[in-house]
Amino acid sequence: MRTGLWQDRRMTMLNHKPESEVLRRITVRLVLPEERERFDLLLEKEHYLHSARLGGQALRYVAEVDEEWVVLICFSAPALHLKAREKWIKWSPRQRARRLCLVVNNSRFLVLPERHRYPNLASHVLALCLKRLDADWQEQWGHPVLLVESFVDESQYRGTCYRACGFKELGVTAGYGRSSRDFYLEHGQPKTLYVRELRPGAAALLRRGRLPAGLAEHEERITGPCPLRAGELNSLVEVFAQLGDPRRGHGLRHPQPFVLACAATAMLLGAGGYQAFEDECSKFTQRQLRALGCRWDEKKQRYVPPSDTTFFRVFSHLDAADFELRLGQWMMGQEPEVLARLAIDGKCLRGSGRTDGKPLQLLSAVTHRLRLTVGQVPIQEKSNEIPALKPLLRQLPGLEGSLVTADALHCQQESARFITQDLGADYLFGLKGNQSGILERAQIRLPQPFFSAEYDTGWIKDHGRLARWRLARVAVDPETAGLCGCYQFVAVWRDRQELRQGKVVAISEEYSFYATSLDRDQHSAPVLLEIIRGHWDACEIGAHYRRDVSLGEDACRVRQAAQPLATLRNLVLGLFELQPRRADKPAAWVPGWQRRMTVSQALKLLRQPG
Repeated sequence: MRTGLWQDRRMTMLNHKPESEVLRRITVRLVLPEERERFDLLLEKEHYLHSARLGGQALRYVAEVDEEWVVLICFSAPALHLKAREKWIKWSPRQRARRLCLVVNNSRFLVLPERHRYPNLASHVLALCLKRLDADWQEQWGHPVLLVESFVDESQYRGTCYRACGFKELGVTAGYGRSSRDFYLEHGQPKTLYVRELRPGAAALLRRGRLPAGLAEHEERITGPCPLRAGELNSLVEVFAQLGDPRRGHGLRHPQPFVLACAATAMLLGAGGYQAFEDECSKFTQRQLRALGCRWDEKKQRYVPPSDTTFFRVFSHLDAADFELRLGQWMMGQEPEVLARLAIDGKCLRGSGRTDGKPLQLLSAVTHRLRLTVGQVPIQEKSNEIPALKPLLRQLPGLEGSLVTADALHCQQESARFITQDLGADYLFGLKGNQSGILERAQIRLPQPFFSAEYDTGWIKDHGRLARWRLARVAVDPETAGLCGCYQFVAVWRDRQELRQGKVVAISEEYSFYATSLDRDQHSAPVLLEIIRGHWDACEIGAHYRRDVSLGEDACRVRQAAQPLATLRNLVLGLFELQPRRADKPAAWVPGWQRRMTVSQALKLLRQPG
C-alpha cells in the first residue's frame, strides 16, 4: 500500500513538470522478467481492454522518466487475415501464410500521466520504440520485422499519435474477433487499422515473388492455403454449369452444361469429333441422359441427345480461355502438389485453322508428376511462344517455389526475370544457339573434352536400346552467366546404342547444356537429371504423343473451336492419370482404357467430387 501511495505521489509530481523537460529525459527499454507482474497488473487495471494477454511472439517496452514508468507498450503477433491489409500489400494467400512473421501488431499502448498535459508524449515514445523494434525483435526471436500494424477504437481515441509517427490509415475492420480456430464472433466494435513500414518499400518486398536472400531464410516453410476457392473444387458437371452460355435463350433445346457433359462423356468413350459425339450420345439410355442434365422433350415424350450441329454451335461460341481455366483449376484441385514442377512446351494442332490459314498453335503447361495439362494459351498470329509464356503462367495459382522447365527458345532475360522475381519460382532452360553468349560461357566452363561426370546412370536397357546418361554442373552467378537469376550451368552427355536381335546397329551421342536458377545445394545431381528427363517425358510422351496417337488430335479436322476440343482431350488424359492405382488396372494405356470404359463409369468420373 505504501508503494502505491509513493508511486501516486511521484506521478503527481511528474504531472507538474513541463512537457519539453519530460520528453528530453525519457528513455525506452524492454521490461525485465522480474517486472512482468507489475507490468501486467498495470495493463489489467488501467488499459481499456483490461487484459495483459498477448498472442504469439511478443515484446514489452516501458518508457521511463527518472526511473518512473510513464508509458507501457506491447508488440505481438499480427492478425491472421485483414481484408484492408491484404488489399494494400497485394500479396497472395500463400505469401501471407509464409511471411506473416515479418509483420507485428502494436497490441497494447498505455500512457500513465494525464494526456492533456503531455500531448506529444505518446508519439515520442512510439517513435523511440519503432527505432529499436527491428533490432530487438531479431535479438529476441531471430528474424526481422518489416511492417507494424495497430488497431484504434475511435470511439475512445483518435489515433493522432500513429498519424504523427507516419502510420497510414487503411480502413475500418468488420467488427469481428477471433473466438477459436477458424471461428469468429461479432463484437460490434469496428476499429481503424493503421500500418507503417519499418523499411522503405516493405509492402513491395512482402508481395515480391522471391524475397532477398537476407529475408528468404526467415520465411515459414509451409505451403499455405489451397490456392483454389471452394467453388472451384466441384464435380466436372458443376464446373460446366459455371460457364456462361453466349447463345440466345429463345428456342434453346439443350442447356450448354448438358452439351459439354455429353461431349466429355463421348470423348471418354473414344469419340473425337462432332459426328462421333452424336453417335456415342445416341447410345445413351434415358436414365443416363437425365443424369447428364438433359431436358424433357414434351413433343417426343423422352430425353433427346444433342445432334452434331448442336455440338458445333456450342463449341464454336464457347469462351475457350474460360473453359480452359476452369478445367485446369479443377485438375489442380485434385492434386495441388503437382505444380511443384511444370514443363512448358508448344503444340501445333495440324487439322485446325486460324484466320491466316495456318494451324492453331498452343503453349501448354504440363506437370512432371501425373503429366496433367493444367493450362494452355493460343499463340498469336505472326508471333511465337515467347510472349505467350507470361499469360500462361499468370493463370496458374501458387507457383511460388515451383520449378518451370522449358526448351532453349524460352531462355530469355525477361522470361528468367519474370519467373524468378515476379513469380518467385525457379527455372531450368535448355541452351542452344539462340543465346550464343550464354552457350559459349557454359561451353567454356563445361568443355566436352574435359568432361568429368558428377553422376553416371550406367548403361540402361529400355525400348530396344541401350542408353547412358552422365551429368556435370558448375556454380555461377547471374552476372557471369549473363542470365537473370542463373546460378548453375549443367551439361548432360547422352550415349545411345540401337539394338536389333541383340546386336548394336546404330550409335549416337548428344552433349547438351542447361541453365538453371536452382542453387547447387537445392537438388542433387541424380534429381537434377531426373528433372531434365522429366521435361521430355511430360511434354513429348505424356502430352503430345498421347494426344496425337492415342486420341487422334492430328487426325481431327475440326478447324473451328479446336482449342476447346484440345482442352477436352487434356481432361480425358487427366482423368486417366488421376485414377487410383492406375498401373494395377487391366487398361494401363489410354486406348485400352477408353475401350473398356462404360457410360456409367464415365458418368461417375464426371460427377466425382473435387
